[in-house]
Amino acid sequence: MFRNALPLVFFFFFFLFVMALEGAIKDLVSRLEAVTARLESVEGQLASGGGGAAAAPAAGGASAAAASSAAGDAYGELVAEFFAPWYATTQKVGGENLKAQMEAFQELVKQVQGVINVAAASKKPSMDVLQKIAAPLAASMKKVKELRESNRRDAQWEHLSTLSEGCAFANFLFVEPTPAPFVKETLASGQFWSNKILVANKGKNQDQCDFANGFTGFLNALHDYIRKHHTTGLSWNPRGGDAAAAAASSSTASSSAAPPAGGPPPPPAPSAASMNQATGASSSSSAPKKSGAAMTDVFKELSKGTAVTSGLRKVAREEKTKYRTDRTSVVKAVPQKKAPAKKWGSGGSSGKTFPPKGPELEGKKWVVEYHEDNKGIVISENTRSETVYIYKCNNSVIQIQGEKINSVCLDSCNKTSVVFNHAVANVEVVNCNGCQVQAKGSVPSFILDKSSSVQLFYAKETCSAQLISSKCDSINLLIPTEDGSDVVEHPVPEQIVTMIDGATPKHTIFEHTG
Repeated sequence: MFRNALPLVFFFFFFLFVMALEGAIKDLVSRLEAVTARLESVEGQLASGGGGAAAAPAAGGASAAAASSAAGDAYGELVAEFFAPWYATTQKVGGENLKAQMEAFQELVKQVQGVINVAAASKKPSMDVLQKIAAPLAASMKKVKELRESNRRDAQWEHLSTLSEGCAFANFLFVEPTPAPFVKETLASGQFWSNKILVANKGKNQDQCDFANGFTGFLNALHDYIRKHHTTGLSWNPRGGDAAAAAASSSTASSSAAPPAGGPPPPPAPSAASMNQATGASSSSSAPKKSGAAMTDVFKELSKGTAVTSGLRKVAREEKTKYRTDRTSVVKAVPQKKAPAKKWGSGGSSGKTFPPKGPELEGKKWVVEYHEDNKGIVISENTRSETVYIYKCNNSVIQIQGEKINSVCLDSCNKTSVVFNHAVANVEVVNCNGCQVQAKGSVPSFILDKSSSVQLFYAKETCSAQLISSKCDSINLLIPTEDGSDVVEHPVPEQIVTMIDGATPKHTIFEHTG
């Protein structure tokens, strides 16, 4: 009896198992249908640019989908881990100008995240659309650079230069096919200045060292991030919506009264070099197809054998070059044009002329170059640690009004005058003709080399100065009398008499008597 009931029991349990399995399958199918409907809804929002009333709770469907991208999340983590501590250190050590520059740099970092989010939700746009989308970020980079250029006398010049060089990192978004090495080049440019901060503050001010190390750490982390998420360029979504609409939606959300913390700001403008590189890469991808078709046609023609030349026209005798009477093998001599006389202010043997430059402060050196007939050149805000370099000026006058200057150098000038108060180091005149130098105070020494017809005007405090001259002629010193009522002109000797006394040469100045 038990054996007869065993099949019934087995069938009963099998029936229960099938019913349970059928219920699980129905539940799974219903869940899959719900997920499919949700995906179709999101796809519809992305295709329409993420706008409309239905997208209001999420502040734009495209923005929400973009914000959830893996690349965007990874960039947000990078900013929180590396940029946020660097920003806090800058607020601690920075002056007014550096803090303002860091605020612009922070805006740039946010805008980069905006571009990444828009790319995650959009198809790659055309070059014209990409440039329009990217325009606001170019303004942020320009602001960072202008804050450096307009504050050259700032005590934190190296800090301002570090941020100015480093802000170019944002262009990696538009560099193809190797954006990661581009960021490394930007890091090297910024480290030129940040290393100076490290050298000056090592063992003295740890906050300053943290600022320099924070810059390096941020760009190094960005380099690794790009290699992982944007290996050959910015990652776009081939199934995404319109990039211009997505960017407009995200910019609208970011400009509202209470914008979301992760809302993407406007994207940056691509640099000209990166745009050319990108267009060159896209055009080169289609080149092999054209060249392959062209080579196929060539081989088809060559396979015809001698028939390949059947379509060529025979050249008549009178059309051949050797039989033409209107041509000759004699080459006529062309008269050479006389080279124009070299002028002062020209670019040497190349004959180029240059516009006047300066007075302009480059670091700690005032530069005055290529001025012609300018009698009103004034340097009024110099300090004792700055130098003045005057190059290829003609018939001009330079006044240095500061109380003290470190040194003055005239190089390759003609009929040019320089007036200054006190000099800490040397005053040099090199390769000059007909120049005048007037010192109103003390000068350690004058150095003249390869110059002619130079006049040095001394004050009473200048009389202790040393004069060293070589390969010079017609050098005159105008020295005031003891009572200061007049100035007497004294020439610098040019003729030296050398006599041998035993085995030792002795030199004396040759003097005319009579």
